[in-house]
Amino acid sequence: MFAKIPQRVRLSLREGILLVSLVMLAVAACTNDLDDGNPLSASSIMRVVPPVAQTNPLGTVTFTATGAVGAVTWVVDDVAGGTIGLATGIFTAAAEVGGVPAADQVIVTALDTGGNTATATVNIIDTTP
Repeated sequence: MFAKIPQRVRLSLREGILLVSLVMLAVAACTNDLDDGNPLSASSIMRVVPPVAQTNPLGTVTFTATGAVGAVTWVVDDVAGGTIGLATGIFTAAAEVGGVPAADQVIVTALDTGGNTATATVNIIDTTP
C-alpha cells in the first residue's frame, strides 16, 4: 500500500544550500536582525546595567551599556538631579538643597553610534535624619 520510506534521505548540494539558507533566515527573523537591514549582523538590543539604581545626594553610580553598537554617549533628563560622564557612564547625584535631594529621580539614557537607546532610573534618597 505505502512504498517504503528510506531511513536516510540524501540531499543534493542545491537542496542542502537551500536548507541552510532557510535556517539562517529563520534565525535572523527570530532575533529581529532583519529590522537592522543586515540579517547576518549581531542583534542590537541594548540595555543599561543596572536598570534601576539608588544613591544618596553626591553619591555615584556607574552604568554600562550591553549590546551597544560602537561608542556610547550618556545623558540625564534632569541636570538639577545630577550629572553623568558623557563617555564614562558615571552618574553623580547633586547635593542637597535645603536639606532635601535636588531631585527624587533621574532618568539616565545611553545612545550608541548605531542609533539605539536604552534607559535606567536613579532614585536619589535622603539619608539625613
